[in-house]
Amino acid sequence: MNLRLIGSRKRIRGVTVMCGRETGNDPAFAKAAHDLGQTLAEDEDGIIGYFGGGQFGLMGQFATGMIGHNGKVVGILPHFLKEVEKPLDCIEVIWVDDFPQRLAHFRDSGKVDAIVSLPGGVGTDAEHMEFATRDKHDQLGLPNILVNVEGFFDYRILDLRRRAEKGFLWEKPANRLFVADSVHDVLPMIRSFYANEPVQNIFGVSLRLAAAA
Repeated sequence: MNLRLIGSRKRIRGVTVMCGRETGNDPAFAKAAHDLGQTLAEDEDGIIGYFGGGQFGLMGQFATGMIGHNGKVVGILPHFLKEVEKPLDCIEVIWVDDFPQRLAHFRDSGKVDAIVSLPGGVGTDAEHMEFATRDKHDQLGLPNILVNVEGFFDYRILDLRRRAEKGFLWEKPANRLFVADSVHDVLPMIRSFYANEPVQNIFGVSLRLAAAA
């Protein structure tokens, strides 16, 4: 990976953010998406945010959070979703033919230094698991972070833990699966990862549902 350093630390160039095209029924989801955009935009590294390209739902909240604070956001959008997602006129859009091409841009190690998932539907889940699968075969190597807004990913975390307990999740990709309780934890986690500082992986997270597992 081509790392650019500032002083003794790595400069974070880009972060891929996956989230729903719906807003969901909890205002905390929209706030988290907007706040993550603002946090990335205001960071001194000049981070570029890559996302699904749509103007609606959490995608739109993330984009406006970045744009409203002078950040740069890039949408990766298949041509056939142009009329469905209707990207904002003020953002850069990379048009692709299909979802595999979108995922290739999302994980481009020449531009992206981390993968972050906010609440979303089955598409968001599928993309998150796609990255975890590629990490199993050493094709990714990026920190893969779930932002567990209001416990949204509690059951996903318990599911992944169970897969590991039953021998279906390898240690190497598991060590790059992380959970942030807040969007404000995301950048510190990414920086700790690249500085080789201790970061609890998905199995070190304290869950409200853990007692019921």
